[in-house]
Amino acid sequence: MSTVLEKLFEPAKRFLGIIGASVGGITAIFYGFGFLAVQAHHSFLGLTHISVDFNQYLFTGGRFFAYFPTMVVYLFEMTFTLVSLHFEWLLFTLAMFAIFRLLWLISLFRRATSSLGGFLKKFLIRFLTSIQIVFNLILLWLFLSFSLEIVEERNWLFREAASGSLWLLDPSAQSSNIRQQHFAQLLIIAALSIFLLIGLENLRTRSAHKKSNSKKPIWRSILSIPALFLVALQVLYLPVNYGILLLPNKYPMVEVALHDAELARVLEPLQPLVLLHREGDDYFFYSPEKRKIWQFHRNEISVIIRMHEANIFKDQGVITRKE
Repeated sequence: MSTVLEKLFEPAKRFLGIIGASVGGITAIFYGFGFLAVQAHHSFLGLTHISVDFNQYLFTGGRFFAYFPTMVVYLFEMTFTLVSLHFEWLLFTLAMFAIFRLLWLISLFRRATSSLGGFLKKFLIRFLTSIQIVFNLILLWLFLSFSLEIVEERNWLFREAASGSLWLLDPSAQSSNIRQQHFAQLLIIAALSIFLLIGLENLRTRSAHKKSNSKKPIWRSILSIPALFLVALQVLYLPVNYGILLLPNKYPMVEVALHDAELARVLEPLQPLVLLHREGDDYFFYSPEKRKIWQFHRNEISVIIRMHEANIFKDQGVITRKE
């Protein structure tokens, strides 16, 4: 009887095992991507000394992947806007497609197109090494020019804002749209890089298959390794840029009363303060006016009055425009 029951529930056990392994893998991915996003956000603000709960990493990693449907909708809206602004190009494309479909009905045109496609494929296979080198250089340029463009933006809580970087700080709809556009560009670049890398690997496989009797050129495999590495870096820097561009800069505004009368007099004209972080019994308060952080133990604080949440850059005057 027990053997029959074991056989009966064997598919369910295998299914639950797959689900458990999948959940573990997804959780690890969320932790990794969330860690990159949170650490990049803190480096952008200048909070390098603050430790973060692992639950926040998991939550931020989930938010990163949950943002993708929003980004898809945004890309559709951006495409629709571009089409509406350049509607004549859409009509031209549709006309060319209709002409191509009509020409495809002619057998001579089909044979010519097939011959051209075959020639292009042979050309790509023959010059695959050169194409791989060019592709690697393009990947390197894209990584240095786009993925790393804003990664070096750091310590914004402790310095004056430059006019050229206000789009990173300003919470207005226009600046928010610019940040979304920038992240959308990075996402498109990463997707196209993956697609082209797969295409080149497919060509390399076909080339090796056609020349199975000859010795396989080792440099083709060597050249594909840096391409794979650069594509992986582009993917890993997506959460880094997400942390800088799209994680919110809203923090609770609080009024703090201290037991130490001298410290209380120092903080009195700076109220309300920003509650940046709590780590155990330690509280971290930030003054946008002085651009300083105070750390107090719970025993040093008599009262904390929590008020509202505010954008740490706009509502507290951190942004300073140059006339």
